[in-house]
Amino acid sequence: MKNYLNRAQRELFIMLAGTAEWLECQANEMRDKEHRKWLKTAKSFVWKVTDALAKEIPPEAWQRILKQAGQCDVVLAPKGVAKSSNLEDVYLLADFAIGGWCRQCRDKAEGCELRDVLLRLKVPGMNEEGDCEYRQTCREAV
Repeated sequence: MKNYLNRAQRELFIMLAGTAEWLECQANEMRDKEHRKWLKTAKSFVWKVTDALAKEIPPEAWQRILKQAGQCDVVLAPKGVAKSSNLEDVYLLADFAIGGWCRQCRDKAEGCELRDVLLRLKVPGMNEEGDCEYRQTCREAV
């Protein structure tokens, strides 16, 4: 038995336990019997892995895991944005940046640092036809 679990190991355990609970909730709300059966089967397999990992966790590590679990939210977020510490803050900052910068922009989209950052963070733009997907969003918001 290990004396210590690193952060990644603790996060894996927390994620698996959270996933099993989520699958249970989804199965309880599912009307279709076949889909409910498969969700419960998935939950059972996730719990088997979770139980196997739990047997390797030393008693002194449980306090730390429970503390960390209380500080975690499991969130489905677009790739790139998921690495951000707070998705809502990213979108709020993007709104301010787009509203303040893109509104008066007449430059070409290529080479725009703000556009590059917004694309990297997977912030959705509204203008699919124009030169810059963020420019029309700002003009429509005005």
